[in-house]
Amino acid sequence: MDKIPGDLRDLIAETYPLGWKNNVLRINKPNGEFFHAITLETSEISYLIKVPVKVDSKADLEKEEEKTFVDQSDDTDDKMEDVPDEQVESDAD
Repeated sequence: MDKIPGDLRDLIAETYPLGWKNNVLRINKPNGEFFHAITLETSEISYLIKVPVKVDSKADLEKEEEKTFVDQSDDTDDKMEDVPDEQVESDAD
């Protein structure tokens, strides 16, 4: 996307104010390969702009889930240490 002129970059930002992540198309080539792109239309022309997409592998997803689980458990432990024992017992009732 570095090769896109500034006026088209502005139009992309205007067309996709929250980002284009949820508007990516997979374009299949005749040779079996593919690429990802977004569409951009003006009154004169329609563009198909190739965009970089990171595809997560199963290993990447498992690492992310593991990281999230560790982060959540660490937060819970820290919060429990700050609460007096009397309050924890009365909350359980």
